[in-house]
Amino acid sequence: MPLQSPGNPGQTICNLASTWGADLIVVGRQGLSGLSELALGSISNYVLHNAPCSVLTMQHIAKMNTESAQDESSRVSASD
Repeated sequence: MPLQSPGNPGQTICNLASTWGADLIVVGRQGLSGLSELALGSISNYVLHNAPCSVLTMQHIAKMNTESAQDESSRVSASD
């Protein structure tokens, strides 16, 4: 089975996991919910409910802007 195949990506991931005898699938997710997820579809949601093995979903964490990171660093240093 080719790694790139047309069609439903979630179904392709589940089929590959089954073919390979995978123990775990790790997928990322954007954090959409409700109507956004329904309208756009969700590969991670499909894989989570249809995979032949365990699935670990990783939520994207937004980067802190530089000023926020510096402020946080200053607070930690000041409390030491």
